Amino acid sequence: MLFAAGVIGVGFLAAPVMTTGAAYDLCQALGWRHSLHATFREAPRFYLAIGAFTFIGVALNFLGFNPIKALVWSGIVQGFSTPPLFC
Repeated sequence: MLFAAGVIGVGFLAAPVMTTGAAYDLCQALGWRHSLHATFREAPRFYLAIGAFTFIGVALNFLGFNPIKALVWSGIVQGFSTPPLFC
């Protein structure tokens, strides 16, 4: 039971971190304003990107994709896409 609770807790933590990270990558690549410290009025495309990536993740789950594999692959993609954006 404790292990199951831990897995569920990690899932609840991973989803917002991964979607926000993807939104940061997208906004930085396109030169859009991006910050969790900004209000929706200051960075609307950033917050809409977070919502869109969250919706895509939920949709993939309901379409039958394995959510664990999706999290692993999204982590791999972010791992390769983020370093070039630092330059």
